[in-house]
This record gives sequence, structure tokens and C-alpha cells, in this order.
Amino acid sequence: PDRTKNQSRVARTVDFNAIEALNSERGRAGELLVVERERRVLTWQGRPDLAGRVRHVSVEDGDGLGFDVKSFTRQGQERYLEVKTTVRSERQPFYVSANEVEFSAKVPEHFSLVRVFRLGRGPGFYELHGSLRDTATLVPDSYIARPLHRQVS
Repeated sequence: PDRTKNQSRVARTVDFNAIEALNSERGRAGELLVVERERRVLTWQGRPDLAGRVRHVSVEDGDGLGFDVKSFTRQGQERYLEVKTTVRSERQPFYVSANEVEFSAKVPEHFSLVRVFRLGRGPGFYELHGSLRDTATLVPDSYIARPLHRQVS
């Protein structure tokens, strides 16, 4: 039986620009929290020299590197942090780009995804250390399509 026959579709207007702006604002807020947190931790660990070298690369250098924040371990090893922020719970799924997945696989010993959750309500944090291929379930969500043949009408 055709179950869609009696179902109707409802058109609605979605302000994608407003949604994108809000998501971008939340993302930046989460990144700033992580930058501040990294500087605090390194200072507390007796490494104010490294705390001063923590960089918000997605703002300073631009997006597309595969990470948002460059930090350090107490021993001085580089840490590459990709920040994902939500106002919801820690169980809320998040989007990652192919570039972020590839970068995490290239330098798994230095990569962590930092999840900021409950933004605006006493945020929490957790980290996934290593390649995202090993630390998360990756589900394809969209594709880039290129026509094989063009039909002219």
C-alpha cells in the first residue's frame, strides 16, 4: 500500500542565512572557550610560556586547516584541536568535514576533537583523541555531485 498517498507536504520558509550566522556565532564562542581553557590549563601546569603560544588558527589564519586551535601538551608537543559546539547535550551528533577527518587521520597522536556542549548553560567539555575514523561513527550525510553527461534542452 502507498502510505504517502494520504500524506501532504507542507512548504515552509527557512532563513538559512540566519541559521548559518547563529551556528557560526556559537562555533566561535565554543572555540574561544577552548582557547581560554587551554591557556588556563597550561598556566596551571606551570607552562605559561606555552599558554602564550596557544593560537586560534581558524580566526588568525582562516578555516580549512582541519583544526581550529593549536595548543600544546605540558611537555611541549603540539596539539591540534577541532572544536564542535552545541547548546544541547553531549550526546548531540555533530558534523565533521572530510578535511577534518583526513587531518585527524594524518596526525592522530596530536589531534583531538573537543566537544563543547550546553553552551550558555554552564558548558561542558569532552575530547576524542586521535583519528576520527577510530573515535567516532562517521555516517555520510551529503555528497558532491558532478553530472556525467549534460543534456541540453
